[in-house]
Amino acid sequence: MILEGPENVTLTHHQDVRFDCVAQSDPSTPVTYRWLLNGATIQPGSSSFILEPNNSLRILTEDGADGGEKYVGEYTCVATNGYSEDRRQASLFQPDTTLARMCNLGTNSNQN
Repeated sequence: MILEGPENVTLTHHQDVRFDCVAQSDPSTPVTYRWLLNGATIQPGSSSFILEPNNSLRILTEDGADGGEKYVGEYTCVATNGYSEDRRQASLFQPDTTLARMCNLGTNSNQN
Protein backbone atom coordinates (compact mmCIF):
# COMPACT_ATOMS: atom_id res chain seq x y z
CA MET A 1 0.00 0.00 0.00
CA ILE A 2 2.80 2.51 0.82
CA LEU A 3 4.51 3.47 -2.43
CA GLU A 4 6.99 5.96 -0.98
CA GLY A 5 8.00 5.89 2.66
CA PRO A 6 9.86 8.45 4.73
CA GLU A 7 13.65 8.62 4.51
CA ASN A 8 16.24 9.11 7.25
CA VAL A 9 17.19 12.71 7.95
CA THR A 10 19.98 14.30 9.97
CA LEU A 11 18.77 17.25 12.00
CA THR A 12 20.01 20.66 10.95
CA HIS A 13 19.56 22.90 13.98
CA HIS A 14 16.70 25.38 13.74
CA GLN A 15 15.48 24.10 10.36
CA ASP A 16 12.17 22.37 9.75
CA VAL A 17 12.12 18.67 8.90
CA ARG A 18 9.68 16.93 6.56
CA PHE A 19 8.93 13.23 6.26
CA ASP A 20 6.98 12.11 3.18
CA CYS A 21 4.64 9.14 2.91
CA VAL A 22 2.62 8.21 -0.17
CA ALA A 23 0.18 5.31 -0.19
CA GLN A 24 -2.31 4.03 -2.71
CA SER A 25 -5.43 1.96 -2.34
CA ASP A 26 -8.57 1.09 -4.24
CA PRO A 27 -10.69 4.25 -4.61
CA SER A 28 -13.51 2.59 -2.67
CA THR A 29 -11.24 2.28 0.40
CA PRO A 30 -9.49 5.62 0.90
CA VAL A 31 -6.20 5.73 2.75
CA THR A 32 -5.92 7.42 6.14
CA TYR A 33 -2.56 8.34 7.64
CA ARG A 34 -1.15 8.72 11.11
CA TRP A 35 2.38 9.27 12.35
CA LEU A 36 4.23 7.85 15.33
CA LEU A 37 7.30 9.12 17.16
CA ASN A 38 9.14 6.35 19.00
CA GLY A 39 5.93 4.28 18.91
CA ALA A 40 3.61 6.99 20.30
CA THR A 41 0.96 8.65 18.15
CA ILE A 42 1.79 12.22 17.15
CA GLN A 43 -1.07 14.65 17.52
CA PRO A 44 -1.02 16.69 14.31
CA GLY A 45 -1.92 20.31 14.65
CA SER A 46 0.18 20.80 17.75
CA SER A 47 2.57 23.71 17.71
CA SER A 48 5.44 21.51 16.47
CA PHE A 49 3.87 18.85 14.22
CA ILE A 50 1.89 19.64 11.08
CA LEU A 51 0.23 17.05 8.87
CA GLU A 52 0.41 18.62 5.43
CA PRO A 53 -2.37 18.21 2.82
CA ASN A 54 -0.24 15.60 0.98
CA ASN A 55 0.04 13.64 4.30
CA SER A 56 3.69 14.54 4.83
CA LEU A 57 4.69 15.27 8.41
CA ARG A 58 6.39 18.62 8.95
CA ILE A 59 8.26 19.19 12.19
CA LEU A 60 8.85 22.76 13.28
CA THR A 61 12.15 22.53 15.14
CA GLU A 62 12.75 26.25 15.64
CA ASP A 63 10.69 26.47 18.82
CA GLY A 64 13.42 25.67 21.33
CA ALA A 65 16.90 26.56 22.44
CA ASP A 66 18.05 23.00 21.69
CA GLY A 67 17.60 23.60 17.95
CA GLY A 68 15.22 20.68 17.58
CA GLU A 69 17.17 17.91 19.27
CA LYS A 70 14.10 16.92 21.31
CA TYR A 71 12.56 15.68 18.04
CA VAL A 72 15.34 13.14 17.33
CA GLY A 73 13.95 9.60 17.13
CA GLU A 74 12.14 7.00 15.03
CA TYR A 75 9.21 8.24 12.93
CA THR A 76 6.66 5.83 11.49
CA CYS A 77 4.09 6.48 8.80
CA VAL A 78 1.01 4.29 9.26
CA ALA A 79 -1.31 4.04 6.25
CA THR A 80 -4.66 2.29 6.66
CA ASN A 81 -7.47 1.63 4.20
CA GLY A 82 -9.97 -0.09 6.48
CA TYR A 83 -8.84 -3.57 5.44
CA SER A 84 -5.09 -3.49 5.87
CA GLU A 85 -2.33 -1.42 7.36
CA ASP A 86 1.19 -0.65 6.14
CA ARG A 87 4.03 0.99 8.05
CA ARG A 88 7.31 2.56 7.04
CA GLN A 89 9.89 3.94 9.42
CA ALA A 90 12.66 6.53 9.23
CA SER A 91 14.95 8.18 11.74
CA LEU A 92 15.67 11.76 12.57
CA PHE A 93 19.30 11.67 13.64
CA GLN A 94 21.16 14.07 15.86
CA PRO A 95 24.11 15.66 14.08
CA ASP A 96 27.57 14.54 15.10
CA THR A 97 28.46 17.48 17.32
CA THR A 98 32.05 16.33 17.73
CA LEU A 99 32.60 16.41 13.97
CA ALA A 100 30.85 19.78 13.73
CA ARG A 101 33.13 21.24 16.41
CA MET A 102 36.23 19.90 14.65
CA CYS A 103 35.10 21.48 11.36
CA ASN A 104 34.47 24.80 13.08
CA LEU A 105 37.88 24.68 14.77
CA GLY A 106 39.52 23.92 11.42
CA THR A 107 37.65 26.77 9.75
CA ASN A 108 38.55 29.23 12.51
CA SER A 109 42.23 28.29 12.47
CA ASN A 110 42.42 28.81 8.69
CA GLN A 111 41.13 32.36 9.01
CA ASN A 112 44.14 33.63 11.02
